Amino acid sequence: MPKTILYADDEPWFVEALFEALTDAGYLLKKVKNGTEVLRYLKMADVLPDLIILDVIMPTGEDIAETNGGRRTGIKVHEIIRKEMHVIETPIIFLTVVDDSSIEGDIGSIEKRIGSKNYAILVKPVLPTELLEKVSSMLCQ
Repeated sequence: MPKTILYADDEPWFVEALFEALTDAGYLLKKVKNGTEVLRYLKMADVLPDLIILDVIMPTGEDIAETNGGRRTGIKVHEIIRKEMHVIETPIIFLTVVDDSSIEGDIGSIEKRIGSKNYAILVKPVLPTELLEKVSSMLCQ
């Protein structure tokens, strides 16, 4: 059975090559455009996705309080997923255009509090081969 990936990015045209590579590799993609859509999908899903990919900078949507102009929405969504929804086992890959150690620190802090380290951070632009390697390694853990 193919693995399912929930992929959140507000600029799907920008990451179309990544979508294509994942689909060609046999993954089933559910694409959403903001933090609210991620949370709604997870709340309504009968089965959780095998992996989640979050853009760090994206709109919050109407259900999430503003996060510095959307500049840290992916981190806020991650915190809600892990702490409030208790989705602990699902690996998360963060994609960001900002190569900033504070992003790693904030994500690592959330993971540490729940006793996990089930995440990775990739800096955009991400090559399709790079994403496929990371997805494959995280799903095999």
